[in-house]
Amino acid sequence: MRGPGSGEVRQIVRAAMAEAQRRGDRHVGTEHMLLGVLSDPVGLGPRTLGIDLELMRTALLRLDRDALASVGVDPDLAVPTRSRTGHRPRRMGLSSGAKQLLHTAVVDARALGDREITTRHVLLALLGTEPPDHAAVLLQALVVDVAAARAALLPIPTDGH
Repeated sequence: MRGPGSGEVRQIVRAAMAEAQRRGDRHVGTEHMLLGVLSDPVGLGPRTLGIDLELMRTALLRLDRDALASVGVDPDLAVPTRSRTGHRPRRMGLSSGAKQLLHTAVVDARALGDREITTRHVLLALLGTEPPDHAAVLLQALVVDVAAARAALLPIPTDGH
């Protein structure tokens, strides 16, 4: 079995890193992985979830603003953090949630008998997250039917006949 270094997953992680850097975040979290899955506009992510990258970016920004406002910080005055040198890092680490997400994708692939980790497995892992995980909160905020999306990604069980 090819692990998380496979082509599709490598592209998702690269896109997730680019999203984290674009936002000025220090680590790649599950929310960035969700953005990474949506980075291919005609890919499995947008088709399965019925949402696109821009809609997800807007939802994430809205959640960030709401969180800041809830603790009394004016969202318009908040400035994204960057490294001390003012340059964005070339590579950033994965959060524990993102690492767990990739592990779950590997487990899902094995359980399904697949030989390679693909977008499908990452998407299944994202759909299996629960609040307060950022990806789960985003999916809830956009009213994604998680059960229907999971069903669309899983093979139809046979009863042995």
